[in-house]
Parts: sequence; structure tokens; C-alpha cells
Amino acid sequence: MEIRQLETFVHVAQLQSFSRAAEVLGYTQSAITVQIRLLENELETRLFDRTGKRVVLTPSGKEFMGHASRILYDVNKAKKSMNDDAELKNPLHIGTIESLCTAKLPAVLSKFREFHPKVNMQVTIDTPEQLIRMMEHNGLDLIYILDTPRWDQNWVKVMEKAEPVVFVASADSEFAGKTLKMENILEEPFFLTEKNANYRQALDQQLALKKQALSPVLEISDTAFIIRMLEKNHGLSFLPYLAVERDIRKGRIALLHVEDVEISMYRQIFYHKNKFKTREMEEFIRLCRPIPYCPDCGGVLKPDVVLYEEPLDSNTIDDAIHEISRADMLIIGGTSLVVYPAAGFVNYFRGDALVMINKDATNQDGRCDLVFRESVGQVLEEGVRLLKDSME
Repeated sequence: MEIRQLETFVHVAQLQSFSRAAEVLGYTQSAITVQIRLLENELETRLFDRTGKRVVLTPSGKEFMGHASRILYDVNKAKKSMNDDAELKNPLHIGTIESLCTAKLPAVLSKFREFHPKVNMQVTIDTPEQLIRMMEHNGLDLIYILDTPRWDQNWVKVMEKAEPVVFVASADSEFAGKTLKMENILEEPFFLTEKNANYRQALDQQLALKKQALSPVLEISDTAFIIRMLEKNHGLSFLPYLAVERDIRKGRIALLHVEDVEISMYRQIFYHKNKFKTREMEEFIRLCRPIPYCPDCGGVLKPDVVLYEEPLDSNTIDDAIHEISRADMLIIGGTSLVVYPAAGFVNYFRGDALVMINKDATNQDGRCDLVFRESVGQVLEEGVRLLKDSME
């Protein structure tokens, strides 16, 4: 049983969805399914009932939720006790590819530098194959690539996110804004990345199945150069959307809708399983996960609140569990206690008095010392009044 399996279990239980848990954790949905299956096999019990698109905990799953939450709480508490006062200052060596270095890394490294100015960072740019070889020989702390889904038993994958690859041209191109088929643009001048680029290979293979082929007028690994050529209305190209998104939004180049070609690559972060995951690596991974930063100013695009169906902040959960476990009285108000992990918090209470305020019955009513069927506001208001009267 691994800590990441417990984390995956808690996220699936909390979000009631394998796909949403995969998005939050940066895994594929199949990876989430495998982790839950391995956990169920080890525990020899079924943890979830899957009915349609909804995933709910079984009775065994609800019981295990309490154990998993306590384990994760203890693990996080141990990590904090070891690291809370230590400033990040160890070096960090990242391997990536040219398009990600241009499109994604500036905002991430800017934030990293802002939070941890004493960390010396080094970035190596190369092909995915060469970066993987370097990682396997301990030449890199972690790699950040755009490729077809990669997996190896010796790697730990901490993020995987699909990214479309698109056709683009000058904003003044005759094809801008039109819905096209590949045959409409086959004879146009193309500026493409070199043939060893994974998305270029995927395009060539897909065209070969249709007995089609492109003869580019220029092949170059520098996507920034290709974009500049497109701005001058020199031809078309096929590039990751993440590399051209900013230029499309600013009206410098245009997206072409080629309906018979659909290709995606995957942003992925790995490190070797024998590599000790430093706090510097953890922080880089955290900043790379899908928190939406503005590509222009680097600011966060969402408020610092928990939105519907988002996971709760792990530090907030830890603090809540800590306070509940120390409380003499726990008042539960306005909840049916069916949404996890919050529904499992009551299991940490070891105090003297448990009070339930809810208009409907709950599965914890039997262990409560007091149960009120009125509204929370009404009961608390009356309770405060009686308390004041008793103190006069």
C-alpha cells in the first residue's frame, strides 16, 4: 500500500469522480483506476460503487476513509515537523523540451523564484528521448516533456495533461477562420518542426494512413522562428496549441479548423523511482499542475477559494482534524454527513459532548448527546441567548 494510493482514494471519494480526481492529481483516468484496483485487491474489499457517472463509497470504503485520512494526516504532520522551518535552498535541475520551455516554464520559474530565491535552478533543453536517458543516469532531478503517454516501471509520473496540436497561419491568411479538410491545404507552403518531433511524427503517420504527405519548405526546431514567419504571412504550420495560444489571442496568427486531423500530445512530469523527491522538486511539481496563471502577467486566474467539486486544501483538512481531536464539544450543523472527506471528520472526535443540528436524520444521530431538528441559525441563536442569561 502506497501513500499516493491513499491520496488517490481520498480524492476520488471527495470528488465522487475518477475523471475529476485524475484532473486534480495530474494523472490519466486509467492510472486512477489502476491505483484504486490495486488498493481494493490488497484490502480484499470493494471501496466504491460505480453507478453511471457517479462514484460513491461502499460501507467498507467509508470505514477505510477514516483510516486513510488519519494516515495522511500523520504523514503530513511528520513532513511538516521535519521541514516547516527549513528554507528551500537545494539546487534543482529540470529537463524539458523547447516548446514547453518557451510557453510554460517562464511563468512557473518566475513564481518559483519569487517564493524561493535561494534555489539555484538549471534547465536543460533536449528531445524527450535524450532527457529520459539523462534522468535514468541521475543527470536530472525531473523531466517535463510534451509527448505521447510515456510509462516505465522505474519512473514516477506526477502529471499528465492532454494538449492539442493545431494548424495555424497568419491572421491575414485566406484560410483563417474557415473549416477545412487536409486536402485543401496539402499543397500550401508549410513551416514544420523537424521530423524527430513527436507531434510531427504523429501528423506524418496520420497522413500516411490516408496516402497523403506534406513537403515542408522549411524544417526547424525553433517554434518561435516558425511563429514569426507565420506572422509575415509565410505559409502554415502545425504546432502545440500551448506554443501558439498567446499569439492567437493577440491576433498575430490564426487557428485553422482542419476537421479530418485531430492530434493531441501530453504534458508529463516524471522523476526516477530511485530519486529522493526533494521539497524543491515537490514545489516545482505543485506550480506546474493546472493552477491557471495568466500567461501575460503571471497572476492567478481563480480566486483563492474552494469551488464546487474542487478538493479541499490538505493543510486546512489537517488543521480541522487536529482541532476536532482536541475539542471537548463538537457541534455539527447543517450537513447530512454523506460527502467525504468532511463526513469522516466526526470519527476524530474524542471529547465529551457531540451535538447534531440538522433538519433531516443522519447516520451519526445515534452517537450524539443532543440532536436538534431545527435550523442551525435558530438553535445557535437560542443557545447564545440562554448562555448569556445564565451568566447574568
